[in-house]
Amino acid sequence: MTGTPRPGLFHDPEMDGPAPPPGSWRGRPPLSIRFGNPTRVFRVLADLLAPLRHLRHLILPLGLVAGYGALFNVFGLEAHMTRIALTLSFAQNLVIGMLTANLLGKATQGLAMARHGADSDEFGFRLAFGVIPKFYLFKGPIRQLDFRGQRACYAAPLLFRLGMFVAGLMIWLILRRSGSGVADVGLALAVVGLSSFLFTANPLFPADGYRWLAAWLERPRLRQDGLRLLGMILTFRPIPADLPRSEFWLLVLYALASLAFTAFIVLTIVFSIAFVLEARLRGVGVVIFGVLLAAFVVFLLSFLERRRGRRRTGGGRKAGQGRSR
Repeated sequence: MTGTPRPGLFHDPEMDGPAPPPGSWRGRPPLSIRFGNPTRVFRVLADLLAPLRHLRHLILPLGLVAGYGALFNVFGLEAHMTRIALTLSFAQNLVIGMLTANLLGKATQGLAMARHGADSDEFGFRLAFGVIPKFYLFKGPIRQLDFRGQRACYAAPLLFRLGMFVAGLMIWLILRRSGSGVADVGLALAVVGLSSFLFTANPLFPADGYRWLAAWLERPRLRQDGLRLLGMILTFRPIPADLPRSEFWLLVLYALASLAFTAFIVLTIVFSIAFVLEARLRGVGVVIFGVLLAAFVVFLLSFLERRRGRRRTGGGRKAGQGRSR
């Protein structure tokens, strides 16, 4: 079984051919700082920590034990969370925990990549959406692995975050009656671990959970394929005859679920902003919301038009290159 997608409906050229050359980041993320090439560091650490890789098999059993313990102490857990939720120390623990989870999650994925021979040559720090600090790792070489290797690389940061939740919850269960601040730290780690795991494991969001699912289904471009197929259906274009019926429904159902999830998130944000503006500013808030919504719609239409223009231009160049050959 290789990482090359099955021939048929949609061919994915990004999964074929040699691995990208070193430093071939397709446009470095904006507002980012490159720390350097971590290939050698990841290789050395992967060799040194190789005996510890089997610990991943303990995460799920320990998670069941921790969940069982939390279930029988749910009222104590709720009371403890209520008592410390609005304290400055808990907020600091959350921020430190989020940065730690992000950094060590990327490092864990880099180690998994090195262990499977998919070296990452780009590691750094950036501001996502211009405000959210996070670390980044070039994961392009993962696409050159077979599907089993891809699943291992995409699962590594998910297992780390789940392990972080388990460790934090176990610390809280053991020290909750001691009055120690370590119990508060453990609870913060559990909150960060669980929330980051649920966010990145969501297969309807383009994160590691989605990429793991795409590798498990052996559809590296699962989302794109599903949306394209749905577009064919809605525009009454013929469906390729070599597409199996089971894959047809898989792609259609995934595309519908992905669109529904995206619409839910967008509408939740929109109605939350509208509610806050109306509650605080009344009629003026409604006018401000209308202006903001109109500006967003104009931006979205302009973005889609530019994207279609780039596709047409790119298609024209490819066609011209093909004729010249």
